[in-house]
Amino acid sequence: MRELIAKKFLYKDKEILRRFSLLSKLSTSSDEIYREEKVKLSAILKHAIKYVPFYIEWASNKNILVKDIDDNPYAMLELFPVIDKEIIRHDETSFISEDIVNRNSYTNYTGGSSGEPFKFIQDSDFHKWNESIFLLSKTWRGWSLGAKENLLWGSDKDTFSGKKSIKAKLKDLIYNRCTLNTFSLSSEIMREYIQIIDQQKPQMIRAYAQSIYQMALFMNENGISLKYNGAIHTGAGTLYNHMRAEITKAFRTKEIYNHYGSRELGSIASECSSHTGMHIFTNHNFVEIMDESNQPVNDGKVGNIVATSLNNYSMPLIRYKIGDVGKKSIKNCECEIAYPMLEEVIGRSTDILKASDGTIVLPEYMIHLIGVSSNDGSISKFQIIQDRLGHIQIKVVLRNERSLKEALQNEITSKIQILMGETSVEFREVSDIAKTSSGKYLYIKSNLD
Repeated sequence: MRELIAKKFLYKDKEILRRFSLLSKLSTSSDEIYREEKVKLSAILKHAIKYVPFYIEWASNKNILVKDIDDNPYAMLELFPVIDKEIIRHDETSFISEDIVNRNSYTNYTGGSSGEPFKFIQDSDFHKWNESIFLLSKTWRGWSLGAKENLLWGSDKDTFSGKKSIKAKLKDLIYNRCTLNTFSLSSEIMREYIQIIDQQKPQMIRAYAQSIYQMALFMNENGISLKYNGAIHTGAGTLYNHMRAEITKAFRTKEIYNHYGSRELGSIASECSSHTGMHIFTNHNFVEIMDESNQPVNDGKVGNIVATSLNNYSMPLIRYKIGDVGKKSIKNCECEIAYPMLEEVIGRSTDILKASDGTIVLPEYMIHLIGVSSNDGSISKFQIIQDRLGHIQIKVVLRNERSLKEALQNEITSKIQILMGETSVEFREVSDIAKTSSGKYLYIKSNLD
């Protein structure tokens, strides 16, 4: 009954449901996926050099013609420049398509997790594709149209602080969901949310990775657990292994699915029931992994994630360095889904620390060291900040202790120095660690160039 209501009222734009149905059939055929990917890649590249000033000028300087792209879009893509937020900010109008008036476009913004919020243009066709792809990813978790959802979310753009407006309540009712604002999570609020989840028994919990992790920590520390039979869908941040373990323990389920995307690109990749990585939606975003010199790296190797948005013709983002670090898988997934695999997203490029000799240190080691292996239970929250080589600052929020034990400080410092060489470690005790404006929590902040 709920599915019929959803199809009739919730998704009034039947084009979203049509594309969702198409994607559901397409997702099991690698040949069809590749065929659509190639057609879309060719189309967006041709559109860019015909209608987007930045690429018109670039193609003219390189003597690149539309027919060159028809022959081999993949080879031509390798000639396109890698761009990032700063390049676009320098002259954002040059990245906007000249035919934008025909595309029902709108302005969107990133949350500013890595600094200044980033403004960009999207259009209705991009929105329809993105909605249909997100619906597809949710069905991989056993969710069905119109089924009950609980959202553990938090953003000054997406949620309301304090009392919900009538509009927000109506939207939740129509979508058959309960949105729980996680901008602030006191013990009282978490107990209330746990009770709501237990009473409503949603088919899916959709949550900020950090928000549900904080709730799981609270539950495990206070002997609270739920026998939750639905799926847990996490996004808006990296889901590290130690976070997954805490969530599994608290909710007594292994049905935890990570989803990777961004405001400017939409859904990029999502986890399936095999839990061996995330499938890349190659008919929405074409993904490359590159080193610091913008050269491709082999599958299985860590590098910068660079994506080409295939469905946003209002402001094509071609070879866009999103600011995340990850790696593609060298293996195919055992499930029936034929999309290629992103083995893992390791974190933001601004999460990368550097040893005294310049060697890159990935975040998982440091996060596990301070949050798990060397945590005697006294550290509630922490954040690592690096402003220069040879020095890091660690902010800590303590549970009950008045100060961080000297022995624990020495243990953490010595282990960090084993990995990072001659590095001084400064501990700073704080009452809390602020989230970003979009409600995300940053474990690591690197302010190095």
